[in-house]
Amino acid sequence: QGIQAGTCRIRETSEGIKLERFAVLEQYRGQNIGAALVENCLQKIQDTHKKIYLHAQEHALKFYEKFGFQAVGDRFYEANIPHFKMIFKP
Repeated sequence: QGIQAGTCRIRETSEGIKLERFAVLEQYRGQNIGAALVENCLQKIQDTHKKIYLHAQEHALKFYEKFGFQAVGDRFYEANIPHFKMIFKP
């Protein structure tokens, strides 16, 4: 069985499909595991006709932009951490 180094969640909401709870164990960061998680999520929901979005921590905006997400709206705080809503626009 493989090592469980990261996780994430795909959830349907009233707004569309939300990607959330991305996390990679510290010792495995920098090995493209986060990118693989995002790509896998998008592949699983690629045929949906619903809006795909996420709430990105401010420091991660450029990371999600590489996959086609665009920040919309103003900064907001979740758990005292600055976030932006991002919508997938391939």
